[in-house]
Amino acid sequence: MAHLQMRLAGWLAGGAVAATLLLSGCADGVEFNGKVFDWMGISPAAQEARRFEPKIAERTPLVVPPNVNRLPDPGTERPPDMQMAWPDDPEQRKVREAQERERLHLVY
Repeated sequence: MAHLQMRLAGWLAGGAVAATLLLSGCADGVEFNGKVFDWMGISPAAQEARRFEPKIAERTPLVVPPNVNRLPDPGTERPPDMQMAWPDDPEQRKVREAQERERLHLVY
């Protein structure tokens, strides 16, 4: 009896899938209108709005210094201080502290 029910359920599921596939071609001319469908992006108005390019403001021009003759030559400037806010490596900290202890011990 259970075998018959499983077989019937399989035929019903197959029929439902076949009916869905066959009837999906009959949806010509169906339009989804309304704010919910606009929000979902499936209404014709939402699809039409997606086709247009967004309005983007023009970029501002580059700022040029008032006197370009006073600019320094590339590479002549001193590099910035290398004290960056990098994470403190525990091994490097131990070495640094050991060197500091040794220096203080020698000074004492």
